[in-house]
Amino acid sequence: MRQVWIDAWQMQCCGDAFHVGQRVEFSTIPPGDRAFLGRVLGEERAACLTDREDHHDVGGGVSTRIVGSVERIEAVWCRFDVRGHPVAGTTQFALREQADGWEPEDDLDPTRGEPTLGFVGYVVTMETDNGPSA
Repeated sequence: MRQVWIDAWQMQCCGDAFHVGQRVEFSTIPPGDRAFLGRVLGEERAACLTDREDHHDVGGGVSTRIVGSVERIEAVWCRFDVRGHPVAGTTQFALREQADGWEPEDDLDPTRGEPTLGFVGYVVTMETDNGPSA
């Protein structure tokens, strides 16, 4: 079982929609910025991530292809402060049957000093075929 983080911006830019039960192939890198992911997901959830889906060589060109079936999709939102930083402890999760990169967001004005609730990405649980493949 793998836990794959998919950034909203990567999915919106270059991702293909997928659904629970579908066989997918992702290009992945190690989860990376655990501090950011810890603020977004919480430390425990961030520590469970095994992969981060990558379309843009964020990982410096070293990626692994994983192939398997989608078991679960969780959309993830959190609040952001006026500087655009995620506010720890504000995360909201929602199960989805499909993912296309576009989820509703709060439209509060950050110039009023109120954090906004923004869609950050997906946590995808998948059963892979024979582990990672090259």
